[in-house]
Amino acid sequence: MLEVNEVDPNFEVMYAISLGYYKLKNFNQTFKYLQQCKGMEGADIRVRLLTAKYYRKKGDLNKALDVLLTLRREEPENIEVLYLIADVYRLKGCFNNAIEFCDVISLDFGVGCAVRIRHGPGCRRTEEING
Repeated sequence: MLEVNEVDPNFEVMYAISLGYYKLKNFNQTFKYLQQCKGMEGADIRVRLLTAKYYRKKGDLNKALDVLLTLRREEPENIEVLYLIADVYRLKGCFNNAIEFCDVISLDFGVGCAVRIRHGPGCRRTEEING
């Protein structure tokens, strides 16, 4: 696949390489190829979603959340974005925030989503989420 990249470096190839590295848990290479994808013609939400997942895996939950909340404003009906936001809040220990997003998923999409209720340090207030 890397040979194809050298001949025809288009978005789909670069994204496929970054996704492959992500699935192999080679996060440094994932990020390297994601950075190359960002400025390419055809770059779309997949790059930002994978970037948020990369940050989540690396433990940089605030960066992941920033990317995801921006995506939510742009694509409020994207259920994957909502699930990831709920998951990042869960990982941060912000269970009330996670539940808010689970409620949106349940009410708007009719899909179940459950987390334990507890409010941890460093959590955003509701007005920051909706604001």
